[in-house]
Amino acid sequence: MRTTLRLLAATALCAAVPAIARDQAVTAVQTAPALSLERVFASPALTGPAPRGVKLSPDGRWLTLLRNRADDRERYDLWGFDRTSHKWRMLVDSLKLSSGRDLSEAEKMQRERQRIGDLKGIVSYEWAADGKSVLVPVEGDLFLAGLDGTVRKIAGASGDVLNPALGPKGKNLAFLRDRRVWVGPVAGEGTPVAVTPEEASPTVHWGEAEFVAQEEMSRFKGLWWAPDESRIAVERFDEAGVGVVTRAAIGAEGTKTFDQRYPVAGSPNAEVSLWVMSPDGGARVQVDLGPDKDIYLARVDWAPDGKTLYVQRENRAQTVLDMLAVDPATGKGRVLFSEQAPAGGWINLSDDYRFLADGSLIWWSERDGFGHLYHFKDGQWRQLTQGPWVVTGLVGVDQKAGRITFTGTKDDVLAQQVYALDIAKPEKIERLTDLAFVNDATMDAKGQTQVVSRSGDAQPSQSYLADAHGKRLAWIEENKVAGDHPYAPFMASHRPAQFGTVAAADGTLLHWMMIAPVMEPGKTYPVFTYHYGGPHAQVVTKGWQGALAQAIVDKGYIYFAIDNRGSANRGVAFELPIAKAMGSVEVEDQLAGVNYLKTLPFVDPKRISTFGWSYGGYMTIKMLEAHPGTWAAGIAVAPVTRWQLYDTHYTERYLGDPQRDMGVYEKSNALADTAKIADPLLIVHGMADDNVVFENSSAIIAKLQGEAVPFEMMLYPGFTHRISGPTVSRHLYETMFRFLDRNGGYRIVVVGATGNVGREMLNILAEREFPCDEIAAVASPRSHGTEIDFGESGKKLKVQNIENFDFTGWDMALFAAGSGPTAIHAPRAAAAGCVVIDNSSLYRMDPDVPLVVPEVNPDAIDGYTKKNIIANPNCSTAQMVVALKPLHDAAKIKRVVVATYQSVSGAGKDGMDELFEQTRAIYMPTGEMSPPQKFTKQIAFNVIPHIDVFLDDGSTKEEWKMVAETKKILDPKIKITATCVRVPVFVGHSEAINIEFENEISAKEAQDILREAPGVMLIDKREDGGYVTPIECVGEYATFVSRVREDPTVDSGLSLWCVSDNLRKGAALNAVQIAELLGRRHLKKG
Repeated sequence: MRTTLRLLAATALCAAVPAIARDQAVTAVQTAPALSLERVFASPALTGPAPRGVKLSPDGRWLTLLRNRADDRERYDLWGFDRTSHKWRMLVDSLKLSSGRDLSEAEKMQRERQRIGDLKGIVSYEWAADGKSVLVPVEGDLFLAGLDGTVRKIAGASGDVLNPALGPKGKNLAFLRDRRVWVGPVAGEGTPVAVTPEEASPTVHWGEAEFVAQEEMSRFKGLWWAPDESRIAVERFDEAGVGVVTRAAIGAEGTKTFDQRYPVAGSPNAEVSLWVMSPDGGARVQVDLGPDKDIYLARVDWAPDGKTLYVQRENRAQTVLDMLAVDPATGKGRVLFSEQAPAGGWINLSDDYRFLADGSLIWWSERDGFGHLYHFKDGQWRQLTQGPWVVTGLVGVDQKAGRITFTGTKDDVLAQQVYALDIAKPEKIERLTDLAFVNDATMDAKGQTQVVSRSGDAQPSQSYLADAHGKRLAWIEENKVAGDHPYAPFMASHRPAQFGTVAAADGTLLHWMMIAPVMEPGKTYPVFTYHYGGPHAQVVTKGWQGALAQAIVDKGYIYFAIDNRGSANRGVAFELPIAKAMGSVEVEDQLAGVNYLKTLPFVDPKRISTFGWSYGGYMTIKMLEAHPGTWAAGIAVAPVTRWQLYDTHYTERYLGDPQRDMGVYEKSNALADTAKIADPLLIVHGMADDNVVFENSSAIIAKLQGEAVPFEMMLYPGFTHRISGPTVSRHLYETMFRFLDRNGGYRIVVVGATGNVGREMLNILAEREFPCDEIAAVASPRSHGTEIDFGESGKKLKVQNIENFDFTGWDMALFAAGSGPTAIHAPRAAAAGCVVIDNSSLYRMDPDVPLVVPEVNPDAIDGYTKKNIIANPNCSTAQMVVALKPLHDAAKIKRVVVATYQSVSGAGKDGMDELFEQTRAIYMPTGEMSPPQKFTKQIAFNVIPHIDVFLDDGSTKEEWKMVAETKKILDPKIKITATCVRVPVFVGHSEAINIEFENEISAKEAQDILREAPGVMLIDKREDGGYVTPIECVGEYATFVSRVREDPTVDSGLSLWCVSDNLRKGAALNAVQIAELLGRRHLKKG
C-alpha cells in the first residue's frame, strides 16, 4: 500500500507543512531525474566527449583529434596525445584563431554537404609530412600550428579559403579560392599563386567537387597531389547546363535569395573533366574520360609510385563502374576492369579499396550478392572474404605483413566488429574487438596501429589506441559513465534496448529494436516509431542509441525502430526490392512492425505514432497514405514528395530516368494519394534547405489544401536540411511531442486547477495516463499566468483565466471551482459542446443531471446529454456508496446510520492551514492563538459536530447531502440518517456505518462480497492494527473497509468502518473515473 502521509509528530511541527496534503509526501526511494528534451540538447553533451578527426602523426608519436568543449558542445579545438609522455594537451585553441567573420556561402554549402554545418571552431586539419606541424583552417584562413605551441598564419592563404591540401612531401600547399586552385610553399617567404585559369563564366570551378559528388557520392575533393608532389590532378566542372533553383534563406531578419545550380532528376549534370598539371600550373594535360560526357567522376587516386593515375568512371545509369589506368604525362588511359551492377540494380560506390606498392589492389565489391573484399593482381581476381554477411569498411593494410584489417557483420548484423586476415591465407579471419559493442576503426598508413571507436547500449562512444592485433595500448576517450560524466545522473533510469525479428511478406526477417519504459502490470503504453527506411542506412544496431531515445522513453513512450527491405548491410537481395518501386516494400515492412506491436499486451494499439526525416519524412507520408487509420499520428521532417525535384545521382540510381520511367516516378511520389490521409500529420521543413528543397513541402501543402485534408506545419526560417542547434533542436522535438499529445486522446480542461481538488485532478489524470491530446489549467483571474505541475510528469501548465476561456473544441471540463464560479461558467462550457463534470453541489440534485459514481451507477451517465453536465457527489457520499452498493445488491439495505469523521482538507486549503497554524501555536507558543476563521471552533486537538449550514430540522446541509445523494445514486427507498463531524486530520475521511438489511447477511458473507467489489479494499484483521486509518489511505484510489461485524440489536444488521482519501475518491478520482467512463461509452476516440 502506498503511503504519502506518516505520523505527524508534535516535535516535527516546527517544519513548514504545505497546504496540500500530497505535497507532504515523503519519498522513500530517490529515483533518477527524468531526462528532459532541454537537457538532451544542452551543454555539456550527454554523450560525453565527442572527438572527431582522430589521426596519427606521420612518425606515429602523436595522436591528434578534435574535441568539443564542455561549455559549448558545437565548438571544437585541436588536442594532441603524446604517446611517449602519455599526456594530453590542447594544441590549438580555436577561439584564439577566430576572426568572428561569417563563413562564405561556398563553405556553408560544403559543410552542409558534410553534415557539419552546425559545428564551430576547427572542423578539419592535416598533418605536415615531417610530423612537426599541423595545417589548421579556421573561418576561411589557414594556420600552421607547431607542436611547440606556436601558430603561424600562412601568408596569402586567407579570405574564404576552401579545401586546403598539403603536398605529400610537405613542400607545397594547395587550396581553393574564387573557383581557382592556388599553390604556394609551406615554408619560406613565397606566397600562393593561382595555377588554374581565371574563367570568365561563374559556372566554371577548378579543384572542387560538384554538388552531386559531395551530396551523393561522398567525394569532397577536387584535387589530388601526386606522391612526389611533381603533379596535381585537378577536377574542372562547368554547371552552365544545370538548372537554377532559387533558394530562399528566410530568416528572422529577412529573406536572402540564392540562385543554386541543382540538377534535378532527368536534367543535365555539371560537365566534368579531369586535368593533370605541374604545381605551377604548367604542362596541363586533360585526362581522356571517354567519348560519353554524361558520366560521373567517382574517385581519383594516384598509384603509390606516382606513375599511374587511377580514375573510377561511372555511367549516368550507375550500372557500370570502370577503373581507368591513366598515364599522367599524356592523359591517355585504358579500362583496367569494370564493375557491373546486378540485374535491375545499381552500383554502390565505395571508399573501401587500396592500391598496393606491388601494383595490386584490394577492392570491395558486391558481385556475389554481399559486399566483400577481393584482391586484384596481374589481371586476376581472388575473393578474400565471403559468406552471407558484409564487409562494411576497409580499415587498413599492412603491406609488409600482408595483413588486411576491416570492419564487417560476420558475427552479428547488428554489431559491426573489426577483423583481420592474411592476404595469403584469407580463410582464417580474426576478430579483434568485443562483441558486446558496435565497433569501428581507422589505421595509420602502415596498417600497424589502429584507433578503435565503440559504443554499447549503455555506453556512449569510447575510443582507444590498439596495435594491429587489437590489443588496447591506451584509452583515447574512455568516456566511462560514472562520477561527473554528464549522463551519470540518468544511468539509474537508463532503459536497455531489446531486439527481435518479424517476417516481411516474402518471409525475409526484419530486425527491430525496442526501448520500453518501466511498465506497470495491466497498463498500455504509446509507441514512438522512428524510421529512415531508405538505402545506405541501418537504424537498428546494438550501439548507443543516444540520449534522445531515452528522453522519449522517459515521456512514457515505447521507442521502436525496424529496418525494412531496401536498407543497408543485408546484401543486394535485401536492398534491391526498392528498385523502381520506392515507397512500396518499405511501407509494408514498417506496417509489419506495427502489426507486431499491436500483438503486445503492453502496447496501446491506438497510440502508435511514426516519425521520419528526409527519406524517413517521405516514408511517413507514404505510410499514412497507404494505410489510413493505422497510426495515431505521423511526423514528416524535410520530406521528399516529388522525386522529380530531387537530385540526379540519388534518384536515377533507384528510379531510372524520369523521361523514360515517368510512371515509376508518379507511383513513387508522395502526392498521388494525399486524399487518403486520415491520420494527423505534422510537416516540418527548414526554409533554406538546399538538399530536399522546400518546393517538396510546398507541393504537398498545396495538394492537401486543395483536397481539404487537415494537417499541421512547422517551418524553420533560415535553416537547412538538418534543422540543428541546441535551442532549435529542442524547439523541434518539443513541437513534435506537443503535436503527439494533441493527437492521442482528448482535450481536457481542469477548472479550479490551483485548488486542492483541481491539483489532485491534474495529478490523477497524469498518473492514470488519461489520453489527453491537450490539457488546460484554468482558474480565477488572480492565478492567471502562473504555472502548475501536471502531476509528476515534469510538464508545466500555464494557468489560464476562466473569465475569458473559450471552451469551444474542448471535450470535457472537470470543474473544481465551487458553486459560485460553476454557476457562471459550467453552462457556458456545456453550451460550447464541452461536457462538464462538476465537483460542486450545484447540480447534484438537478433531475436533468446524472449524479454518478462509476462503480455504483455507471448507467446513469447516459443521461448527461440533457444538459451536457454530470455531477460528482459529496466526498462522504462517494466513499460510502462504493461500500454500500455490493451489500445492497446482496441483501437489500433497509436503513443506514452513519457518523463521519471528515478531515480538514474537505474545507480546502484554508482549512488545512488553520489546523496547522493552531497546532503550531500550541506547541510553539509565540503569542495568542488566532481565533477560528474557517471553522466555528478550534479544530486543533478537537472535533466539531458541524459541517456546512444548519437546516430547520436541526441537521446540517452536509448531513442532508449524504441522505439525498445516497438515495439518488443507490436507492430512493433506503432510510438514512447522518451525523457529520470535522476532525483534526489533514486528509482522509472516515465513516462509522451501521446498516440494517431486509434480507439476512452474515459478517463473513459481507467480507467475501466486499473483497471482490470494484473500488473496495477490504483490510479486516481482528487484531491490533488490523484496520485502516486515514493517514494510510492518502494517495490511494480505493475505498478501504475494516471492522465488519454483525449488529445484534436488529434482525439483520452490520457495522463497519470505511476510510478513503477525500481528495481522491471523494472528489478528483471520481471525476476522472467519470471522464474515463464517458470516453468509453460516448466520446470514443480512435
